[in-house]
Amino acid sequence: MRIGIHTANYRLESRGFEFCLDSIQRIGSKLTELNMMQGHDLFEGQGFVPNVSMDEDPLEIKEKLEARGLSASCLDAHYPLWSYRCVEHLRRAILFAGMMGVDAVATTDSDQLPAGMSEEEAFAAVKIYLGEALKFADRHKVAVCIEPHGQLTNHPEKLMRLVTCHSSDYLRINFDTGNTFIGGWKPQEFLEQVIDKVHHCHVKDVSESLAAATRGEETGIISSEVAVGEGVNAQNIIECLKVFDGAGFTGVLCVECHGEKRSETSYKWLSQQVSALAGLNRP
Repeated sequence: MRIGIHTANYRLESRGFEFCLDSIQRIGSKLTELNMMQGHDLFEGQGFVPNVSMDEDPLEIKEKLEARGLSASCLDAHYPLWSYRCVEHLRRAILFAGMMGVDAVATTDSDQLPAGMSEEEAFAAVKIYLGEALKFADRHKVAVCIEPHGQLTNHPEKLMRLVTCHSSDYLRINFDTGNTFIGGWKPQEFLEQVIDKVHHCHVKDVSESLAAATRGEETGIISSEVAVGEGVNAQNIIECLKVFDGAGFTGVLCVECHGEKRSETSYKWLSQQVSALAGLNRP
C-alpha cells in the first residue's frame, strides 16, 4: 500500500495548484490526486483553488509533478453519474489521465436524486452513461472508479450493482473510509463486501461533533475536519488497513482532510499505521 495526498485538501485555504505540489513534496509524499475541472474560472486563474483544468496540456501538468518527484495516483473527476453531462466530463478526464500515464479517474453520484427520478430510473441512466465512458476507459486502460458518496453508491449492494453493470475490467471502486462511516456503516465491513473491486482509496477521519450531528443522516463528506487518526473513525481506518492487507491490495491510500497542517499530520499517522501493519506481517 502506498500513501498520497489529495490537492483538494488545500481548497479551503485558497491555495493554488503549484503551492499544493510544493507542500506535498515537502511533507514527503510521492503521490497526489488531482482535482479536475472543465474550463477555467477566476479563482483557478488567480491561484485561489487547486483545480486543474482539462483544457491544460496533460504533459505540462505531468512535468510539473515530475519536477517535484511526484506522480498522480488518480484524477478526481466527480460529476453526478445520473446526469448526461458526466459522459463528457469522464471522457475528457480519461483522455487527460491517459496522456499523463495515470491509471484511474474517480467519480460518484450525489446525496439526492433529481426531483421526479426514481432509483431504478437513475440506475438505468447510470448504466448507459458508464457504458459511454467505458468505451474510452477500455481503450486507454484507465479505470473508472466509483466512490461511495451518494444515494446510489454509499451502500455495498447498490455500489456492487453499479460496478458490475458492465463487464469491463476498468469499472472499479474508489473506496472512502469517511463517507462510509458518516453514512452509518462500519467502513471495514463495507470494504469487505466490495474489496475485490477496489482500485484506489480516500482516507478520511471524522470529528466527534460531526459524527454526533450527521452520522446516518448524510451520504458523504468532502474531507476530514480533523487530521486522520485524530477522529472517531481512526480505529475503523486501522481495521480497513487490515482488510486491504489481507486482500493483497497494492493500490494508493489518498489522504483527504482540511489544510496543509492536517495533511502533514495525517500522512505521518497513516504511514505509521501501514508500516506497523507491514511489521506485523513480516516473517
